Amino acid sequence: MARSWLRQRELRQELSPATVARYRRSLESFIEHIGEGVALAAIRRQDFEEWLADARPYHGSRRRYRGSSLNTIGSPVRTFFAWAWRVGMIPNDPTTEVGKATVPQRPPKRLNRESVSRIIDAAPFMERTWIILLAGLGLRLGELAALRVEDYDTEHRLLTVTGKGSKTRILPVHGEVQEALDGWVRYGVRNATGPMWPSPKNPGEGLGRSWIGTRISTVGEAAGVPCHPHLFRHTCASDLVEEGVDLASVQAILGHASLTSTSVYVSSSPEHLRRIMVERRRPYVSDSGAER
Repeated sequence: MARSWLRQRELRQELSPATVARYRRSLESFIEHIGEGVALAAIRRQDFEEWLADARPYHGSRRRYRGSSLNTIGSPVRTFFAWAWRVGMIPNDPTTEVGKATVPQRPPKRLNRESVSRIIDAAPFMERTWIILLAGLGLRLGELAALRVEDYDTEHRLLTVTGKGSKTRILPVHGEVQEALDGWVRYGVRNATGPMWPSPKNPGEGLGRSWIGTRISTVGEAAGVPCHPHLFRHTCASDLVEEGVDLASVQAILGHASLTSTSVYVSSSPEHLRRIMVERRRPYVSDSGAER
């Protein structure tokens, strides 16, 4: 039933391909744990608890998932059982009584501007364009890979981005991002329509996200800066917040469904707080009042 539920959601395009793959891994792992053919109503809270307790990052490993990752792999199973209870397939949801792992809230890792510049300087033409788009617009890897030439409105300098759940957002293209995209459309892809990053072997298809991600990491290593694609999204978001952009605008740029996801980029480092309290706060007591 879990496989059928996921397949239906995939056919309705409610989930991105990457999310479908993540859901499938978790559900298959849980099914393997409890055994094939077990009735949904017979699954107990202890079954879910034991599966989470024994979860491993990969087959045969002695390591265990950390809190945030544990919550991530448990989420698809929780979502499935919540649906099964909601539609009346089971009398109660066995996952509701199992608390989530406590995860300390800290801003995501990021790159400083010097590191981003080093990677861009070391990157070939196409990879350089990718990195500028990731860092400049905060795109997800899947969003970057899915871009098509027609998504870029060269007249109005707008880029249509298709995010999670096939939701689209339109981002203004500016400065170095505009220069990079204009250069790629003119000298890189050259076609008026089709994938923005056509495959050399199959020009009608775009390069895969895994291949793009590997190339970006390779360029970072060559520049002496270990990185992965999502790190540039974190960097973009953190920079926007530190530059004083309001959270609602950052949410719109990143395509977050919830403002809670955006709020993790608010830094509470002593240096960031010092800039706010010393450089931006206005005094309540005037000079004349202080003299009295």
